[in-house]
Amino acid sequence: MVSSYQPLLFSGANQGLGYEAARALLQTPGPDGLSRYHVLLGCRDAAKGRATAAELEGLAPGSVTPLLLDVTSEATVAAAAAEVRARFGRLDVLVNNAGVISQAASAGERLEAAWDVNVRGVVRVTEAFLPLLLPPSGSGARREGRLVFVGSSMGSLTGSADPNSRYYKSVTGASPMEYRVSKAALNMVMLEYWKKYGIHEGGPLRVFTADPGPNATNFMGDAEHGRRMGLPGPEVGAQQLVKCVTGERDGGEGKMWGAYGEIPW
Repeated sequence: MVSSYQPLLFSGANQGLGYEAARALLQTPGPDGLSRYHVLLGCRDAAKGRATAAELEGLAPGSVTPLLLDVTSEATVAAAAAEVRARFGRLDVLVNNAGVISQAASAGERLEAAWDVNVRGVVRVTEAFLPLLLPPSGSGARREGRLVFVGSSMGSLTGSADPNSRYYKSVTGASPMEYRVSKAALNMVMLEYWKKYGIHEGGPLRVFTADPGPNATNFMGDAEHGRRMGLPGPEVGAQQLVKCVTGERDGGEGKMWGAYGEIPW
């Protein structure tokens, strides 16, 4: 058990935003001068997870454990939660980062794929790891955990309904309707967990949504194309996740935060 670190789990962390956020957090010092976090890399591909963990440990001073985690699979999620319980006994931070934009032929298929990962998968992972985030029942312990959802301004109903908003129009291939629907639903998921477990109600969790904004990653198919369009690298968007984890957004729980501040629902 790594008792001097805060165990932190990312879903979908072998590349892009999750990778960059993990790298930044591994470089965050704790009271002893060592890395504050022990990062658990949730990855669908075990081999890629091991390779990414080794790479991150070579770049940053903290420690990393790869974790087989497919958010669409009840079995792997349950097994991952059991492994974390056995090795660490608790989880201090959960970042629901795994997400997808589907390029399927029909709207129904795209919606099903987006919903399965961006909504159902998020709830599946959160429910499985929630007992590890919460203090043991009856212990009287006051331990504060963090629950972070990676959302999108494209899921903002306010922006979607305002012709003057940068979020008014969908972008084919980048932010199709089905993706926006799933991210709007994710906002409600976050709010429900915030209302039930948030510190404002005397609960033990700080609950946020972080919007990394558009970044040049493979999430939309081609990172190089994004760079040519002038999009920032994932290390920029990853800072929105980092702020929710390290306390820079404390006091703003139950809200969605991005580069421009609070994002309206």
